Amino acid sequence: MGTCWMLDAANFIIDGHYPVRELWERARNCWTKILAHDSRSVLVVAHNAVNQALVATAIGLGVEYFRCLLQSNCGLSVLDFIPRPEGGSPDICLDRLNQTPGSPVAGGKSGGRDTNKLIILVCNGSTQGNTENGFPFAGDHPMNMLGVIQSQKSAELLLDLKVSSIISSPNKGCFETAMTISKVQEAADCLGADCVPRYVELKQIGSLDDLSNFPPIQPGWLNRIDDGLRITLWDQSGKAWQSLLDEISMNRAKESWSRLLIQQST
Repeated sequence: MGTCWMLDAANFIIDGHYPVRELWERARNCWTKILAHDSRSVLVVAHNAVNQALVATAIGLGVEYFRCLLQSNCGLSVLDFIPRPEGGSPDICLDRLNQTPGSPVAGGKSGGRDTNKLIILVCNGSTQGNTENGFPFAGDHPMNMLGVIQSQKSAELLLDLKVSSIISSPNKGCFETAMTISKVQEAADCLGADCVPRYVELKQIGSLDDLSNFPPIQPGWLNRIDDGLRITLWDQSGKAWQSLLDEISMNRAKESWSRLLIQQST
């Protein structure tokens, strides 16, 4: 029984009840009451598992994702509900997931489980294309001044994390963001007169740029594209992940390492 709870919680049964499945059903029912509230913003304070179920049911994830959506003590998750012009159910955007008072990149533990490898996804800084087109993703453009500042702030945020390598899309904004972070990382341990800068490997993977042919993104865009385009998007995303995992598998060292993946906002 204990083994099933740890390895297959979705199918764990006790006294004729499936606790995780029933939790998911209660979360779905809770959303009806939460969304009926008159306030523009609603704060929900609940336990770890309940918050997992609320986030998962809002964005369409099933019970198999129990324990996959980490919720730390005082972790903050934000969901935006965007009305559709034609009415009906709103579009839902997961704006923040488990944002805590501490560093969002603190390594070592994940839901109480030991980790020795950490992959951090970073979106490129703002580009001129964002400014001109008003969309979060709009072609291959270099960063604008705001993007430069954003990339420097991200580099500061990652100072406590010693990154061993950075994998970037060839997209101009992505590569410039990667370069900014790598320079700060390499200089971080070299504050004394006799120290030697730490080398951070910087690579580009073309498959991370395969999503650039998709139309500009607007809120709820994924719910309005046809099935063929949605399948293509998911297939290309899967190929991008496989390329990343293949790149990672080339490093056979057993010691801990951290890698950054710099990708566009898609």
